[in-house]
Amino acid sequence: MDRVPSTNMSAEPNLTVNELQESLRYLRNLFHIAMIGVIVLSCSFSLYLFKQISMLRRQAADMEAFVTDYETNTRPRIETFVNELTQFAKANPDFSPILNKYLQQGTPATGTPPPPAQK
Repeated sequence: MDRVPSTNMSAEPNLTVNELQESLRYLRNLFHIAMIGVIVLSCSFSLYLFKQISMLRRQAADMEAFVTDYETNTRPRIETFVNELTQFAKANPDFSPILNKYLQQGTPATGTPPPPAQK
């Protein structure tokens, strides 16, 4: 039995029950495959986010250890060194212009670079 395409937008009236059941089975299988794909994609995305969060936490812990080490060890050494240079500059006035060139007297010694020199 040849079917002629109908111009009517409704379902063709000459479809049998078996054909409708077969179409329904096909649509159900297609739906199940699509849902399995969505589940796989969502699990993959969740795993990716979990990896990113664990890496971020590890990096935050490393940075916190770095900052703590800087605050407890490096910064006091820098401040001691700057204080010793200042005392040396007071004892030797010829050294004061050199110290002033590299150290701004009004700012605390935090290890930040001085502003660029003007030409």
